[in-house]
Amino acid sequence: MRLCVTGIGFALVGILLISACAGLAPANPIGENELHTLVAGSMTAVAHEVGLTMTFLAPPTDTPTATATVTPTITQTEKPTLTPTDQVLVLKITGNTNCRRGASTYFPVITTFSSGAVLDVLGRNPAGDYFFVRPTGQNGKGCWIWKEFATVMGDIESMPVFTPVPTPEPTQTATLPPQAVFSAVYSGLTACGSGFAANFTITNTGILALQSVRVQNYVEGIDAPFTHTSNSFTQWSHNKKYAIVGEIPLKGSAVVSTCDPGGFNSNPAGLKVTAEVYICPGEGLSGACSNITVNYVPD
Repeated sequence: MRLCVTGIGFALVGILLISACAGLAPANPIGENELHTLVAGSMTAVAHEVGLTMTFLAPPTDTPTATATVTPTITQTEKPTLTPTDQVLVLKITGNTNCRRGASTYFPVITTFSSGAVLDVLGRNPAGDYFFVRPTGQNGKGCWIWKEFATVMGDIESMPVFTPVPTPEPTQTATLPPQAVFSAVYSGLTACGSGFAANFTITNTGILALQSVRVQNYVEGIDAPFTHTSNSFTQWSHNKKYAIVGEIPLKGSAVVSTCDPGGFNSNPAGLKVTAEVYICPGEGLSGACSNITVNYVPD
């Protein structure tokens, strides 16, 4: 047991200890608890005589002292009262509908809403037949709802008016049929009867076979063209037919000579000549034909 004394109490304790050290201990040893009781009683008596106040502290124990737990008090904060300028109009979807990029069915669909969905409505178009909403999960992008499937809860007239982007004009992409595609290169003069003919190397670079040809040679200083027309590609050499190709297939090539008909009456060497080469995928210059202009000066 721990003692706390003041004044004369300390002196008495000192005397008792000195007496014990000097061999004045009692004949029969006493236990520790009895000693504490004895000292406490003696000290009380002395204190009573001298008018001192003594306080005895209890010995420490292994029992922990309970600590009071403080429960925090939660204070509720009142929600702010919305003023008319703070209020946001809402829109209720009355039927499954699309939400589009613009205020028209010509615009692509951004998302769809089921009947019963409630959305914040941010504005309307000038005509008042589309409402602008901002659905969740669209990264802040808004879209337009048709009024026939929406009911606005509030005063529509107080809603901001947005001018949407112009309605795109529907476009039609024309699908052109395949046509003759080829290249034509002047490849020299050849004898043709009593005159001359121009040779052209034709290469098919398209997807259609080539079957008929017309070549018109316009010689500098001569008004009328020299015209060669044929349902085949005939090459002349040394005043004779050398090769006849009835059809030029894909990636194929052939030489056409402007002879019988279409030969030059005289040698056009040194003159500027413009040739209009017209080739078709069908006989008799039929089908999707194409035209190429070749300028050359014969040697």
